[in-house]
Amino acid sequence: MRRLGSLVLTAALLGLPAAQARPALGSEVPPAPWSERAPRSYLIALYSFECGDLTEAWNTLRRLNLPLYAVNAERRPSPAPAALEVWRGSEATAFSRALKVRVYPTVLLVRDGRLLNLWEGEAAVRSLKGTDVL
Repeated sequence: MRRLGSLVLTAALLGLPAAQARPALGSEVPPAPWSERAPRSYLIALYSFECGDLTEAWNTLRRLNLPLYAVNAERRPSPAPAALEVWRGSEATAFSRALKVRVYPTVLLVRDGRLLNLWEGEAAVRSLKGTDVL
């Protein structure tokens, strides 16, 4: 165990990239306020105040014709379209961290309670325009 710690420290000092965790496809999505009533397939948009104007991204996601839930993580409230159910606060941030989200916005496609696909970053979310995510 001590040797592994030495290797990690050496890699960090040499500037080698560390393995970054990210949401794992196929993994079970942690419980959320909508879990009990969610349909078979739906989207979760995770975002923070640092994302800026997400109007185009919200419009793209709403045109996909899948139920959409929003998670406003990282403590500072940020707006979302009025028609969306937004989850905010420390529990929303814990949900995001449990999924190992590392970039905001991130969009998750969930089917049967498991992560089927994900898109990280605003450009990736905008790339969904006119696509069939299922």
